[in-house]
Amino acid sequence: MTMLADDGSDEILENVEDAIERSPLRVYRRTRSHLRFAWRHAPGALARLHRRFARDVAWLVLKPTGPDRVRAARAILAALRDYHVGRTGAGPAWIWRAR
Repeated sequence: MTMLADDGSDEILENVEDAIERSPLRVYRRTRSHLRFAWRHAPGALARLHRRFARDVAWLVLKPTGPDRVRAARAILAALRDYHVGRTGAGPAWIWRAR
């Protein structure tokens, strides 16, 4: 989930808004999958990915973009937490109820 323009500007791309429209489950799985893929294949990209996800969460919480923005932010944070503690599997129960 690329959130910032590749030229280094702070311009938020449409992908964040698209993420809001998706279910929290899809946001969670996509975030966790990106982290696991980077860990296996591009460990040097992990720090950059973490910064992007932090910016995404901040943007989702602070901008009035829709009713599902807080759930999307929570899904990203849950994926980050589960990645760091090594959890795999279905994800938190609240995500499945939120579908």
